[in-house]
Amino acid sequence: MKTVGRAPRADFIVDAALVSRLHCRITATADKLEVVDLKSTNGTFVNGKRVHKGHVADGDTLRVGRVELTVQKRIMAKG
Repeated sequence: MKTVGRAPRADFIVDAALVSRLHCRITATADKLEVVDLKSTNGTFVNGKRVHKGHVADGDTLRVGRVELTVQKRIMAKG
């Protein structure tokens, strides 16, 4: 579980306009990431749709404030 926001205590710091101190929380599941808005002022968006709780998968766009993040699945090599 990781948080996104402007605050120094956020796991992923996004120092940008319209981003709340603790904007959203991201939790990894087996094949997706679950996103929960933490009562941010300007909302959390997945593929342009405002969500309070939702999932993002490979290729999806997560927007906090005016910052857009594209989710990419990373495959780790075994060995």
